[in-house]
Amino acid sequence: MAVYSLLSSPPRPFLARHATRCGIICAICAFFLILTPAVTLYGGAYYSNIATAASRPFASSKEKAADYLATTAMQDVTPSVEPDIAQPRRDEYVAICLAVRDQGPDLQEFLHHHYYNIGVRRFYIMDDGSRPPLSSLGAGDAYYGVPSAALTFVYYDEAARVHDMQHKVYDDCVHVWGANHTWMAFIDTDEFLDVLGASPSPSPAVSSSSSLLSYLWPSSSSPKQAPQDQPRNGTTKGNEGKSETLESILRELEPLPHVGALGVNWQLHTSNGRLTRAASVRAAYTECIYDDPAHQGAGSDNRHIKSIVRVRDYDRPLNPHKFALKQPPHPQPEKVTVGEHNDTVVHFAFRQPITRDRLSLHHYAVKSRQEYEEKIMRSNAMSTPKGEGFWNPNPAEMGESRLTKRLFADVEHELPHVECKDMLRWIQ
Repeated sequence: MAVYSLLSSPPRPFLARHATRCGIICAICAFFLILTPAVTLYGGAYYSNIATAASRPFASSKEKAADYLATTAMQDVTPSVEPDIAQPRRDEYVAICLAVRDQGPDLQEFLHHHYYNIGVRRFYIMDDGSRPPLSSLGAGDAYYGVPSAALTFVYYDEAARVHDMQHKVYDDCVHVWGANHTWMAFIDTDEFLDVLGASPSPSPAVSSSSSLLSYLWPSSSSPKQAPQDQPRNGTTKGNEGKSETLESILRELEPLPHVGALGVNWQLHTSNGRLTRAASVRAAYTECIYDDPAHQGAGSDNRHIKSIVRVRDYDRPLNPHKFALKQPPHPQPEKVTVGEHNDTVVHFAFRQPITRDRLSLHHYAVKSRQEYEEKIMRSNAMSTPKGEGFWNPNPAEMGESRLTKRLFADVEHELPHVECKDMLRWIQ
């Protein structure tokens, strides 16, 4: 009726006759104009526990994600983007979940390698209280040399820390985003996946250094050498020239009803005698401990694995190496972790005999003396900070962790060393 009057009457008589009605209409319009942005901001704040450079971080529903994250003390460190809940994208078949703390200098090469060489298109960077937050160190369309759309940052302040924080981080990755992926790898920034049947392809250079030799440093020690009748690269030999990718290997396992996770053997690198940070870990550290093939790996720390878990079968971490899997009702086959040859990994952290015919996990556990000192200062996410014994093994000073005692002493001083130059092929 008011619209009809407006069209059929001169403006001033209309306003005079309908001032009250116009005022009510204007008030209602103003109310909605103010309320809509307020609701939007509130909704954004409701999910602002997630600091993300991606536009689609949540797995199922906004309510489920918000309810889960509301129990944490994660804090926003970058402007959040309202999540678009959608079906999993084809290029996010496998993701990597990272627990990190003050490791900004290590992220670029790690992300560059796994994005461009291994084909991973989603990384969850779970920042355990870095100062400054790791997400603040990048800007624009790319973070750390890869597209920003591939990265999701989450920041935990000190109030959010719990014992064995790494386990909590892994649970968060799966419970919030797991439905977006078929597989999720749980590795660290000093661990680089390698697919022996994959070939390098052109990608942006990670370093501006003019020469590969500038990365290398002469050894300052004389470590034990492996017996000359043993392979220089342990059992790393590739899959008889077969061309494959991480995704193709995982897709082979997917139809197998008993497979809940894939365990990949370590290949532990030494310090190569370096005292200062190298521009590229792949180029600088070309010496590893041997596999002890004569004893099926019993004398080598390369028997450790890290896991790529089928998300639907994830239950909880047993430790940073292996995971408990959800078991189906009888008589369906038990879910197990397998190795690259579909062999069952029966130990809670070891796979023997050690093989890397298709997949390897290069673990740069020591790096340089400078970086080791930084590692001591920042502690770790498993409430077992490293001590000086990592570099100079003195059993009286190594603490209670058996793994710490063995790992640091063995890698640098006790176990025979071999050349391991597989990662050099990825250096542009």
